[in-house]
Amino acid sequence: MLSDSNVHVNMYLDGFTETSAKGVKETHSWIKGLGFITPGHKLALFAKTSASPSRNGGYMKRIVLDGREFNLTEGTKYGTADGEIEIEFDEAGRKEGDEETDVYTVTVRDTIKILLRMRPEIGGVRRPDDSFIHFSMEILDEQLSTRTHGILGQTLYNLNNPEAAPTGYDVEYSGVVWAWQVVGADAENYIQGNPSDYVTSHLLTSDCRFSRFSRRGLFHSALSLGCWRKGFVC
Repeated sequence: MLSDSNVHVNMYLDGFTETSAKGVKETHSWIKGLGFITPGHKLALFAKTSASPSRNGGYMKRIVLDGREFNLTEGTKYGTADGEIEIEFDEAGRKEGDEETDVYTVTVRDTIKILLRMRPEIGGVRRPDDSFIHFSMEILDEQLSTRTHGILGQTLYNLNNPEAAPTGYDVEYSGVVWAWQVVGADAENYIQGNPSDYVTSHLLTSDCRFSRFSRRGLFHSALSLGCWRKGFVC
């Protein structure tokens, strides 16, 4: 999703493909997990899977920092002793339309600050057994280098440096790499490379082709992801 010399962020996508009444295939996907890697630490966040869209104690399933799992209540925060990573539970159950939203902030010191909203999917794409609780992201602040890569990383760089963007670059960020969006080795129309170039082996590894992280391949063996073994994207 985003890779720079001192931070690497992966996302875990979940969803399904259905065929409409007109015979058109439509893919629905959501961010279900996020992994943050810095030179000294690793943070993993997981959204709940539930048939009910109700908050029922919150939408966050797990927060794991350096192998230690913990919970946050509204208004509390937790981070590493050296201040490199911090996560704060800003607001629980914020009303946004007909749904409630949990709001978190993740800060990687001197690098990036991200606002996370957690809520179920709205409308007819819900399934009886899954309301698709997921993350959405907003970049509040970033101090990334010119080497930044990844799906979101390239988007941020090209938005901030339009003169350097490839001709015809599409600045709309969808959160998913579709094959038709990736055109040519030099990103004539969207982003560089092929979808497989953004796949990592684990939520907390930085081993995708376009990794810019200085400690590639970090893995925290204390974190068990159960069946979450594929679908990780940098």
